[in-house]
Amino acid sequence: MRGIIDRFESGFVVVELDNGTVNIPLGGAPEGLREGLVVEVSGTQITAVDEEAAARRSAALHRRFLRLKRKK
Repeated sequence: MRGIIDRFESGFVVVELDNGTVNIPLGGAPEGLREGLVVEVSGTQITAVDEEAAARRSAALHRRFLRLKRKK
């Protein structure tokens, strides 16, 4: 299942999924995680990180921000 890292909280990585959130223990998570990364989750583990999807998502959010800023 694909999700987005929302935040780090009390030793857990909080990942937003389509159907809610899941708390994944930070101890078993891959190194280099940061908020906004797109990750693959299986049960209570992060199995893969999709850096390219995260970059595309970040660029789309930035474009949306610039459009909203121009409307003022």
